[in-house]
Amino acid sequence: MPPQPSFFSNESRAFELLSSRMGVAHINSDQIIESAQGITQQLALSPEVEVVSQPVSECFVELFGLEEMIDLILAGELPFLELQEVNRPNDVGGIDYFDFGLYPADKNKPNDGLILFIENTTSQGRLMQNVIQQRNELRLTQQELSKANSELHSLNELKSIFLSMAAHDLRSPLSVITTYSDLMLNSADNFDNSPFEPKYVFSRILEQSIWLNSLIDDILNLNMIEQGKFPIEMEKIDVQEPLKAVVNQFQHVLSTRNISVSFIGSEDAVWAFADKNRIKQIAFNLIGNSAKFLGDAGNITVTVSPLPEQHEIKISFADDGPGIPKQQQERLFQLFYRTPGASKFSGTGLGLYIVKTITERLDGEISVESEPGEGTSFNITLPILIVE
Repeated sequence: MPPQPSFFSNESRAFELLSSRMGVAHINSDQIIESAQGITQQLALSPEVEVVSQPVSECFVELFGLEEMIDLILAGELPFLELQEVNRPNDVGGIDYFDFGLYPADKNKPNDGLILFIENTTSQGRLMQNVIQQRNELRLTQQELSKANSELHSLNELKSIFLSMAAHDLRSPLSVITTYSDLMLNSADNFDNSPFEPKYVFSRILEQSIWLNSLIDDILNLNMIEQGKFPIEMEKIDVQEPLKAVVNQFQHVLSTRNISVSFIGSEDAVWAFADKNRIKQIAFNLIGNSAKFLGDAGNITVTVSPLPEQHEIKISFADDGPGIPKQQQERLFQLFYRTPGASKFSGTGLGLYIVKTITERLDGEISVESEPGEGTSFNITLPILIVE
């Protein structure tokens, strides 16, 4: 390195302290570095890197493109130039931070040259970055908490709506049970002169009792689903057996309403690895849903079709009821959703949501096919179990 000019020959204690904390360079009016001290140490440059006699903007990429601003300082039109928290990658894959400052060596004669100070502020820079990162994390946490609070508020509103719906819907079958039970009690001494046939009345009581039990089951099932404790007991079963049991039950219950419930299946067993009680629950919900919309006449058909080539079993629950418009079908399986026309029927808006949840837990899929006035078919596919 050539001899340092008089600028760095100052041996004052203040200058020694200053130069130990930062790199310093003297820049002449042509923006050439005339002398430097501590630059390579502060920037962790190789000792072989020579900066003296080099244009300042070529030695420090941070100053590249700022030549016009440097000229303004030399002309006395700009007091100084500062760049703070400039970051540079280091040799260990991290980031170091620096402050750059360009000031006139003599503020009364700025054209005589400039002083460049380079201070390593890595410790402060990293501390500031940590503070910023923690602040951002805190802000993100606050946003997540706010979102969670909003979701909890919405959930509370949904549960309030659900409780109101459930209270209303539970009263409906209880009202029927109470009315018909009271009627039969008052007619018990003289059934022959009663305007109602005992079989019809008892069928209605049984039907509404079963429906009431279903509503309670739906509420309990929803609670288990929300807690992640919805039990599934998988075993080898003939899926036709639980389906036939539910069909037989509904045949007895719906006979007085002129609603036919039939089963079409295979003479051979149709094996699956599934939960027979959950299969019954699916069937009960879907047949009950169809019966609710059929009124006092109609047909419901449960069909089991083994599709070994597709490795599936298709179970269809079809009715000849009023059908469902296309725009409503996409929302059928949403929690608490009820079609606009369902307001006159009792129901919590849970049944189809629970059916979809059970089907997915059984590794199956559910879909709906329907046209207004042409009935509705809910189709479930489950993996078939091939028995050698």
